[in-house]
Amino acid sequence: MDENKQFDILVNSESMRRYAFASCKEQFKLKANPEYMYNLLITLLPKEIKTVEFLNLKEPPSPEGIEKLWELLENLNIRNSLMILKNADLRMIADNIEKAWSRLINEVKEKHSNEHSFVQVLPFGKKYRFQVKDIVTPIEVIKINKSMFKQCQLPTEITFYTFHEVLLTDFGKIVIQGEPGIGKSVHVKYLLNSWANNKWKEFNDKLFLLISIKDVFIESRLNNNTSLYQLIKEQNFPKDSCIDETMIKEWFKEKRKDIILFIDGADELNSGDNNSNSWVTSLNSIIEGVNCSLPTVVWCRNWRAEEILFSCDLALELIGFNRQQLKEFFQKFEDNTKCNSFIEELDKANIGMLKRNMKIKSTKIFS
Repeated sequence: MDENKQFDILVNSESMRRYAFASCKEQFKLKANPEYMYNLLITLLPKEIKTVEFLNLKEPPSPEGIEKLWELLENLNIRNSLMILKNADLRMIADNIEKAWSRLINEVKEKHSNEHSFVQVLPFGKKYRFQVKDIVTPIEVIKINKSMFKQCQLPTEITFYTFHEVLLTDFGKIVIQGEPGIGKSVHVKYLLNSWANNKWKEFNDKLFLLISIKDVFIESRLNNNTSLYQLIKEQNFPKDSCIDETMIKEWFKEKRKDIILFIDGADELNSGDNNSNSWVTSLNSIIEGVNCSLPTVVWCRNWRAEEILFSCDLALELIGFNRQQLKEFFQKFEDNTKCNSFIEELDKANIGMLKRNMKIKSTKIFS
């Protein structure tokens, strides 16, 4: 991202400004010379500086003085704050403030890259655990109604390699449906992992946020007061991040064009299931609502997709491997004899959970 765009983000987004300064505060405490900096402030910005007493300048400088100095810098015009830091030989801190959006994206990328790099092919054992980036299977689109997007052009042919281009269009909400075990969560992992590892340059300045509803229910610390923004923080940012819920809430208004929200497992919440839990009510309003605050992609089972189709711009379906495709897939791991025997057992058991694919077909389009 170029410097001008980075700076514009700080000027136009109060939440990003707060993140920028909060994330650099500890670095400032270690590097700053408060007395020298205050002299710079008096020299360069005399109108903004009216008193020196509160800084408690002495040797060594007090923690309270450093806190007050940082607070003063944070409340200045952003251009003046950066000028003071650069003149005080703290260019690295100034650069980190200017690059706050890129640093925030990298925080999330690192977390998703670590957590979504592998897929367990079988529900038992670790022998068939492989990297998400190696998943390459065909995508089939039966019908596309390009008129549903006002000013954007969908790719003429959506394949496995171009599916992400749909996310560059001016969509409000997309639903991707599929039977249990068909590979919906694998699809989510693939998209997050590809983005986190910078596979698609056109998304380098975009922030992907995930809400995995299955993981929400596993989390025992949840209570009735848990907010949607707390879930987003816990599932997307490292524990030591200075991001807070208020910042995330403000992004829903300030950063609509720069964020894409993924919701995996929408069928875990029933239609109209707006109980006393704050996060349930908020999440259902996104899943079922017509106007989403952020561009949103929802993965869910077919029955749930039918309930929310009216609110979606585009509906897609994941379809399982046929017998031959399944055989070709497992030949990557075993010889033909074992593979044939395994496929025969699958035929007998009809275990749909093992039929994983990324083939997608369009099931319903709205204009």
